[in-house]
Amino acid sequence: MVQPHSGTETPPSGSGTHPIFDRPLPVGPDDELTPSDRLALIETDRRQLEVAQRAEYELARKKASRQADEELEAEKDAARRLKAVPMTEISEKRTDWIWKDRVPVGEVTLIAGKGGVGKSTMLAKLGADITTGRLLGQHFGQPRDILYVANEDDIERTVKPRFVAAGADMARVRLVTLENGGLIDMSRDCERFGELAREANAVCIMFDPLSSNLGHGKRNDQSDMRKVFEAIQRMATKYEIAVVGLAHTRKGHSGDLLEAIMGSSEQGNVCRSAIGIIEDDENPGHYVMSQEKSNLSKKSRIESLEYTIEDFGYSANGEYIETSRIGEMVRTHKTVGDLIADQGDGGKAADAREWLRDYLMTHGAATRAEVVAAARGKHAERTLRRVAARMCTSSRVNGNGPAIWELSP
Repeated sequence: MVQPHSGTETPPSGSGTHPIFDRPLPVGPDDELTPSDRLALIETDRRQLEVAQRAEYELARKKASRQADEELEAEKDAARRLKAVPMTEISEKRTDWIWKDRVPVGEVTLIAGKGGVGKSTMLAKLGADITTGRLLGQHFGQPRDILYVANEDDIERTVKPRFVAAGADMARVRLVTLENGGLIDMSRDCERFGELAREANAVCIMFDPLSSNLGHGKRNDQSDMRKVFEAIQRMATKYEIAVVGLAHTRKGHSGDLLEAIMGSSEQGNVCRSAIGIIEDDENPGHYVMSQEKSNLSKKSRIESLEYTIEDFGYSANGEYIETSRIGEMVRTHKTVGDLIADQGDGGKAADAREWLRDYLMTHGAATRAEVVAAARGKHAERTLRRVAARMCTSSRVNGNGPAIWELSP
């Protein structure tokens, strides 16, 4: 054990430093320390020894922890076995839907879009429709419970009023929190959620947003995030429950909606279904919702919907509560993907739309090839196809002739 400096040692000639800690010594006329200097030096030595000992202990602890982890992983690896199961031993299962063709049971669905497009309000509507049996799907006509996790909005002032405005059966909306406070961590709590859903007989877990409940992994580390998303997916499958999470997208993006998800694009890669929401620039205050990913149903048969957000107020506990709700939802030919492309093409789609309308009003119905030829040098065929899908009806002579475009009534 290193002994504190006693004040009687004399440093080597010319060194003028402490023999242990290699720092300058206070030097008097006769190379003697005063009593107060000696006490101060002893206390400094003691503290530095404690720091050195703590650092040494911490290094040893971390080394032992790493060694234990490596040994545990080695044991797990040694116990791993592969097996081959004949497909004849596997029973097929149909895909059930909480919301027909849009939100599958046993899978993860994302609702993605920029802030301010009513994602949380839409999520409250979906939850309310499940609790009242209004949602077209497996439980239509059969009110069921949901689990709801809210991270960004105040429960009393924002979340509950949204559900009230949406007409939810509030006894069937179960808010999930940690008993000791803090945030849900789906890297640790997946099994707990599955068990809680089973105990509550809930059919859907909703996260607003999903990204706030992914634990302490590195949000930009795709590998870390994918592990969490896959754990959520396995839980949904095991407990046969639908998981719906909101996802925010970056502002100003002009590419694929799922690639623009903030936090990690792995959310879009792992989910089996994704619904996009965007405001229609040509019709402010109107929002388009369309299926942007569907691994379990045909996107072509899923109609896009357009809606508005309307103010709603009611009295509760002697106070007047103001909130909002989803207005009337109607079918639309527009899609989120098309609107994103339009917003990112510098006005090319708007110009092509105006040109195509003028051309067809002047010439009447025309084949696609005729339209493309007439627009050569003015508008790209890809842009024309995109705007025609929203403006025109398309038919073929005798069912197999050239495609004919005609303005929709």
